[in-house]
Amino acid sequence: MQLRDFQRHCGAMLQSFTECADEGFAERIAAARRRLSGERLKILVIGRFSRGKSTFINALIGEPILPSCALPTTATISLLRGGARRSAIVTYRDGHQEWLDLPSARTYSYLDYVVTSKNGRARTIRQVHLSLPGRLEQIQADLVDTPGVHELDELREDIVFRYLREADAVVVLLDSQQPLTSLERVFLRECVPDHGLRRMIFVINKVDELSEADPYDTKRLDTLVQQVGQRLGELAGMAAPEVFAVSALKVLRARYMGIPSPWMGRFEALESRLLSFANAHALSGRLRGYCIRLKRWIGQQLRLLEIRSLALASAPELASAGLPALRREQDQLQGRLAALQKRLEGFEERMRPLVAEMWGIEVERLRLRLAAVLREAGSDTFGLELSRELRRLVGRFESGASSLCATFEHDMNSELSPVQTDVSERLIDDLLGLLADSFLPGPWTDIGQHPAAEGAAVPKAALSGSRLREAVDRRCDRLQSRRDELADRVSSRYARALREGIQHSAAHYAQELETAVEAGQLAKTLGAGERAKHLEEIDRRIARLRALQVACVGLADYDTSGYAEKQAKPTAVGNGA
Repeated sequence: MQLRDFQRHCGAMLQSFTECADEGFAERIAAARRRLSGERLKILVIGRFSRGKSTFINALIGEPILPSCALPTTATISLLRGGARRSAIVTYRDGHQEWLDLPSARTYSYLDYVVTSKNGRARTIRQVHLSLPGRLEQIQADLVDTPGVHELDELREDIVFRYLREADAVVVLLDSQQPLTSLERVFLRECVPDHGLRRMIFVINKVDELSEADPYDTKRLDTLVQQVGQRLGELAGMAAPEVFAVSALKVLRARYMGIPSPWMGRFEALESRLLSFANAHALSGRLRGYCIRLKRWIGQQLRLLEIRSLALASAPELASAGLPALRREQDQLQGRLAALQKRLEGFEERMRPLVAEMWGIEVERLRLRLAAVLREAGSDTFGLELSRELRRLVGRFESGASSLCATFEHDMNSELSPVQTDVSERLIDDLLGLLADSFLPGPWTDIGQHPAAEGAAVPKAALSGSRLREAVDRRCDRLQSRRDELADRVSSRYARALREGIQHSAAHYAQELETAVEAGQLAKTLGAGERAKHLEEIDRRIARLRALQVACVGLADYDTSGYAEKQAKPTAVGNGA
């Protein structure tokens, strides 16, 4: 199943539900349709500088859009999406945005002063969003180009935490001359979670540079692919890693100039696999998510129809007798809701100091851990340890903050129907934003440039000893000084999510009570023949909804993991022309 098929199936199911649903579901259905129409595959491209990431993306697009160079070039995160108009939105770290029209010719020259180190404000940019007509519109994919990194410990927190977590497929560019360097191996083994490894495709780029005599030596390339696949299996425990050998530069030139190339077959095999791979991983999460949401709506609508059916099928005098009791339930619901809102306010106040205390403990743990790294390993591996420890901090803190809410959520669930909260992803984004503002792009800014920045080398001694420890202390002190801000942010996030859960549950329960009241009143006014017609129509709607429910369950259980397995190709076979 491809993304277009998924959109068509889900769109048809939403339409079927619309034909059976009450007007009260219209807003939710419209929101689901908007989300569905905006779905895109998310493909992240990462690797050390000079691996050809920008050239690889240009080859996928079919024209030179992003600037590329042998030296570290890309200084910002660029998201490329298909669109009718060539334009760019530059989002800065302080939140403000700048809108740009892109020229139709030599776009790479224009962007050279936007997304590269030639832009003096590049470090203040959070992301550049490029909209481009053409191939990206056809494949419904977003491509993310990441900054060129001298060492993989420089990989920005935005990439590690956000894009790597959200990507449907991650393309890791390797160098044909030296694939899987020591830092790349450490990064894959220790810094990437298992679910991230499962979404990675490894691309050995610039293989045309391996041999001047016979650059297109198929046997040699297949052997290289097989060797890298075996090393990845040993390194990261990957059973069947996806490995391809290509020349992105040759393919880009061929596509842009409209000429044939012997390198096209390998690249097209990669493209085909990349899209099917990304589709499978995208649908494994999104398909189930849409189906779960639709199943919940179907269940709610069936409950409302069953309430109406029961009231209409009862004798008019029985329906009339039950109205006062239903109205009393409505009054009681309002009272329970008001009580929960008061308790929620108290919860938010109690949570704030607990969050601040927990954050303080975690920052001190971070400070001690980084000090130990500096003593034991020095500056050589400090950046990698910093990235790892920041991720651990976020994970521990998110887990701890969630546990603070567990008791209150359980308490609310006993008062109303289960409250559904979805705050973990948003909380992590908040934490990442604070870390980015307070700690990154790094402690290096206090003592000069990081050795990865601009390709400039800083003497090793400058990054070791007291100066680096002082820089770390200053950054940790800044994190500590912002703990009250963080406590307000986290506690209000959870409180808002819980408040929305209370309101949603209360509104749903109130809708059931109101439906019962209306059906009881209607039953008093209808004759036997009219009641029979209403009941017949309700039965028809119930039958259609139950059939849709079965279809929804079947679609939710669609074996996307099996799909990915069936589409997989052996590591050293099928990657050729």
